[in-house]
Amino acid sequence: MTRFASVPRVTAYGAVAALAALLLWVLYGRWPETFVLPYVLALVVTAACGLFILFATVTDAVNNPRRGVRIRPIRGFDVAVGALLAGPSLWALSPFLDAF
Repeated sequence: MTRFASVPRVTAYGAVAALAALLLWVLYGRWPETFVLPYVLALVVTAACGLFILFATVTDAVNNPRRGVRIRPIRGFDVAVGALLAGPSLWALSPFLDAF
């Protein structure tokens, strides 16, 4: 799976999904019965991208502890981006998850 998914690529997909979720949030506020599924799907994709970035960063830190000094700024950026994608999208998904 890591052959096809890299952190920069997943970051780009997550950013696009986050922008789509923002647009769909406005439409969902106006017409909730029509835009509930696209809005939830955009939030799920955004959260999945953020969680993948966090998982990949932690996995890299555990598997390659020696290169931590050189890569620390990049890992910090990856953690920040992953948290910014996963946190708000999971928070926005919480009302929909309560329905299950």
